Amino acid sequence: MKKLLIGMFLAVLFVLLLFNQNGWSSEKYYYKQSGVGGYFNDIAWATIPNANDIGQWTHTNKKYGYGDFSWDGKFISKGDQGWSIQGLTDGKACKYIAFELIYTDRIFRCITYNKTTTNEQNGKSTSTILRFFNFTKWNHYGIKWRHNYCAFYINGVEVANHTENIPNIKLYFHVHTCVAPWMKAPGGYLMVIIKNLKEVIK
Repeated sequence: MKKLLIGMFLAVLFVLLLFNQNGWSSEKYYYKQSGVGGYFNDIAWATIPNANDIGQWTHTNKKYGYGDFSWDGKFISKGDQGWSIQGLTDGKACKYIAFELIYTDRIFRCITYNKTTTNEQNGKSTSTILRFFNFTKWNHYGIKWRHNYCAFYINGVEVANHTENIPNIKLYFHVHTCVAPWMKAPGGYLMVIIKNLKEVIK
């Protein structure tokens, strides 16, 4: 009986560890307040009221190395401040590869960031600003990440290819949205949402 109980305990522990490794988490991101986020039925999201000093990120518990990533995603905003991201990150805002919508500056871009520390200013990023305005609808996004380049795709078309500032450590896949204190944000909300994430590790 004792061996059976131990075996059941180990089996449950294994399942929990497996779920945690391949699951998702959602939490506030550097700011004093948090929004709401989560993962359910193959959909991951993060949403916040468009207020100062608030951020939310939803991320895989597993980190990924070089590979091909594709998903369906959309960006939603009822305000005009802050920014939202879909892509890969180290979780410290030092290294990431992503599609980024900056509501404050009306910019939609592909970006590779490879800073050393969180307080390092610029100089370690490469970005391509896109003339793409249908981000509120579902689109198929893709990132091809290698040690010497990152290619970005929207609906099967390559829209950017970066050969500098490529992160070389494993990264979480995430969705993230926030409004920093200096933005003087009006009312409304921001939301970033994805589904059907696929990854092929190279």
